[in-house]
Amino acid sequence: MTLRLQFVIWIALVLTTSLGLGSVAIYWHAAHKVGNEMHTAILVGEHTVDSAIAALSETANPPRWLRMMVGGFDGDRHLRVSLVAPNNVAAATSTPFVARNRAPAWFHGVLATAPLTARIELPDRFATLGTILLEADSHNEVDEAWNDAIISLTMLALLSSLVLGLVYWMLGRALKPLDQMAMAFARIGSGDYRPRLAEGGPLELVRVCRGFNQMAWRLGDMYRRNRRLEAQVMAVQEEERAELARNLHDDIAPLLFAVSADVASIQKEDAARTSAKIGTRLETIRETIGQMQRQVRGILGLLRPHVVAELGLVRAVDNLVAFWQKRYPSIDLETRLGSNTFGDRLDETLYRVVQEALSNAMRHGQPTLIKISAKREADGHVAVEVTDDGGGLRDCGYGAGFGLVGMRERVKSAGGTLTVKNRVDGRGVIVSARFPREGLAKRADHQRAPALVSK
Repeated sequence: MTLRLQFVIWIALVLTTSLGLGSVAIYWHAAHKVGNEMHTAILVGEHTVDSAIAALSETANPPRWLRMMVGGFDGDRHLRVSLVAPNNVAAATSTPFVARNRAPAWFHGVLATAPLTARIELPDRFATLGTILLEADSHNEVDEAWNDAIISLTMLALLSSLVLGLVYWMLGRALKPLDQMAMAFARIGSGDYRPRLAEGGPLELVRVCRGFNQMAWRLGDMYRRNRRLEAQVMAVQEEERAELARNLHDDIAPLLFAVSADVASIQKEDAARTSAKIGTRLETIRETIGQMQRQVRGILGLLRPHVVAELGLVRAVDNLVAFWQKRYPSIDLETRLGSNTFGDRLDETLYRVVQEALSNAMRHGQPTLIKISAKREADGHVAVEVTDDGGGLRDCGYGAGFGLVGMRERVKSAGGTLTVKNRVDGRGVIVSARFPREGLAKRADHQRAPALVSK
């Protein structure tokens, strides 16, 4: 639940509670008012009737006077007045006012008071005409309370809705930088350190935005430094490989050749030709030297950083496969390269990924089948994958040394992403790397330039 929604819910609860308390207050006021109005109506009616009776002796037609007095209460909102004959039959009854907007029956049941009546006796000489009955009718007062309650609650609900809408709008406006900050954090988490937040709005958010911008700048600067360090490390590694290759080629290879020549010279001697035992040993030594020379050539092929540039990616990978095939003839290796080259920079990286993945699989996985593939996808990205059916990551600690770290750094320096995981069936490992299409990797550093995220 978002912070904005939490605020709105709590404010809505407060407003709903206020609406409920307002309803209780309206009910209490209406009930009190209905009771007071009924008592007041009875008192006013009694006073009016007493005044009319006082003038009864001066009239020529008392019955007619009484009926006129009763009719004078027609349209009264709270009283019904009746002239009741001695036989308890109403000789005349007033007609109360009937409101148009009547309250529901349940509202009458809630607010209606107990019936209030008053009976006024006529003077003795007019006793035969009957008595005057006053009845308080609360319907009109309840109807009025209903209409007042509707108006009050409507105004309160309208005010609550306006307040809630205003709060929602103000919170959205005030918290908008937080949404932008969340998106900026997501971009930084994905490796894009360009986002910057506009430093505006409330003072607290200004401070937060300023701190975010400083953090993003420092992360971007650290990233650029790491990229430079990675490039330097890769360059140093290549130099070390080249130096080691030169040493093997210039120092070890001549020595092996010299020993081989010495053995060939000794084999020509008479003692070697006359002694079968010496001849056999010399031949064994010569074969061993030949194997050592082939081993040195294989190591040179692995160490020389320019092997891909000289042979091309396909031939370089084929040589690499042949190197391991000779040592592990029981393992099948399948190679599918969609192109002879993916660009000078990517070819070298792809070769190193295949090289390290093959080495790890051979040393740790004990596979029976290894598949190597590289292709350019429909969107222009380049993907390489090495799959084996060995023991998997959990069982063998595959790639636990520096080889995987170096491979990951090499892929990252080329702008790609590396994934090393077990196969779905649990038999073996999948090493896959994906690189952006040509041109994007070259602009990787430039894409880290700061960009302002406006409010």
